[in-house]
Amino acid sequence: MKKLAMAAAVFFLMTGIVLAEPTTAPAKPTSAAAVGVGLEGFKTTYADAMAAAKSADKPMYLHFTTTWCGWCRKIEKDVYATEAGKKALADFVPATLDCTLDKAGKPSEQVKINMDLMQKYGMSGYPSLIILTPDGAVLESWAGYVPLDQFQAKLAQAAKAFAEYKAFQKTVAAADKKDYAANVKAMTTYLKYKKWDSAAEAAGLVKTLDPDNKQGNAATASYVMWRAGQAGGMAADKVAALMEDIKKLDPKNEKGALELAMFEQASSLAEKGKFTESLAVLNDLTSKAAKLNDGQQVYYMMGNLQAQGGDFVAAKAAFEKSLAADPNSPHAEQLKAIIKEVQEMIDKKNSK
Repeated sequence: MKKLAMAAAVFFLMTGIVLAEPTTAPAKPTSAAAVGVGLEGFKTTYADAMAAAKSADKPMYLHFTTTWCGWCRKIEKDVYATEAGKKALADFVPATLDCTLDKAGKPSEQVKINMDLMQKYGMSGYPSLIILTPDGAVLESWAGYVPLDQFQAKLAQAAKAFAEYKAFQKTVAAADKKDYAANVKAMTTYLKYKKWDSAAEAAGLVKTLDPDNKQGNAATASYVMWRAGQAGGMAADKVAALMEDIKKLDPKNEKGALELAMFEQASSLAEKGKFTESLAVLNDLTSKAAKLNDGQQVYYMMGNLQAQGGDFVAAKAAFEKSLAADPNSPHAEQLKAIIKEVQEMIDKKNSK
């Protein structure tokens, strides 16, 4: 969970969705020239970055930005432009991808490509930073400014993950496609790296090789196929059918697939500003799930959405459930502070 500045109109979700910008953000540049295009060594399109990454066998470092993003300018100046920052990026192909809408609020063709790429990888807010392998697997991702030391640590971790991914690729290439265990391993590993097309291919084989679900992995396989369908532009009716399949295969969330799918569905709706629909999905999830694997996150998001709608009583109850789900978590003190502030809002509203 990100550190919260709790106020009536300022809410952040653990998923990284930003419903309102913190009041402490740097001033927003207004000049289109400030977008960062022309940063030393940075490509300006995803296609160019991928071509260079494949040629050099290096991961891509993608910086999604806008002209008005103050934190983008800060990371460009305080991190990328430093000698240490340049050194950290030496083993990557960096690209700055503009997501600024035009004066009419519409994207250009290139901006739409960049924004669709962000959506594919479940990112929102600026700057969004994603480190990908040359074939599109996610090694690291985060949203928002980080200081130089954290930036260096994230890139070092991504470099390590890239070496591990390449070793895994060799194992997959040598594996028998009819080996059920090997396909389960490929499915779950590709899922970890958000390599949706490869994960979906392995998931399809998992279901084909065990049509009666005797091994119990069909729910996870359906989730992987559903998530890949969302990321890859699958027809809406097929995506919906896969969601129904997940609900049938994991009706009480015993495999965790129901929670993953429904939480991501709720997050996607929230990103689009459909807060009521998002909350309905979460309410449906919590009524169905026998156990939540990450109840703190689910109830935290519910509390945010309820507070966004002005229902502070329901929001407080959700935040209390979030705290109860893991009272010893690193977020416990933040949650206690949020609960206290929401109670103050309730008291203030009742005193009028």
